[in-house]
Amino acid sequence: MLESAACASVRELEALHDEYRNGAAELEARRTVLEEHEERAAEAEERIPLLLERYRETFARVNETIEDERDVADAAGRAIARYQEYREAKRTLSDSRTNLKKRQAEYKALREELGQCQEALVAVEQNIRQMMRDNSFKEEISHEATSAALRAYRTQLLSRRERSSRRTVLEEKRTQARAAAEAEREGLALAQEALDVLLKGGGAESVEAWMKLAEQAREYQELWDRRGNLAEQRKAILRSRNTGDMRAALEPHLPL
Repeated sequence: MLESAACASVRELEALHDEYRNGAAELEARRTVLEEHEERAAEAEERIPLLLERYRETFARVNETIEDERDVADAAGRAIARYQEYREAKRTLSDSRTNLKKRQAEYKALREELGQCQEALVAVEQNIRQMMRDNSFKEEISHEATSAALRAYRTQLLSRRERSSRRTVLEEKRTQARAAAEAEREGLALAQEALDVLLKGGGAESVEAWMKLAEQAREYQELWDRRGNLAEQRKAILRSRNTGDMRAALEPHLPL
């Protein structure tokens, strides 16, 4: 047996036997697996028509037509591409809805802020109108829009300022005139005092009395001058001792 097995010893023969048993066991296991695969393949071949029909129904729902199993891969690729498009569209739709909710929240916040601003604006306009009424702007009630009332009020303010400027100038002129009049009164008072001194010195109690005295003095001066002239004429006559000349000299002074 050792010779037929080409073994040099019993140990080698035992080792060869062990190897044989292991190989036989592995072969039996592989045959079992192969049988299982064959059974599964047979079952799969039996299930292929049913599975193909299910694929047809499934892919028909996504508008894909399958004639045989060779069309499955292409149909699956197109379906997957559509699914990817669907997922992208769904994601875009979700983003759009999120953005819509965000914009709706912002719009709501803006509406609330706008309402608050409008309420504040109404309060400010009421205060402005009250201020205009307090400043005697009665025309405020005739303007429906506060902006129009403000424009009219500004126009009236400019007019008031112009009138105030003119009034200031007139008041300055009036003050100057009063000062000039006061200075003139003071000058007249001083002149009156000087005149009173002169009148008192001249023995007159009033200007009329002074004028009367002046007239009397003028008449007196005229008479004095006339007297002097007569005295000179008399001397001349006396020196000439000529009756005819004397008569001629006195004739203008004799009564008719």
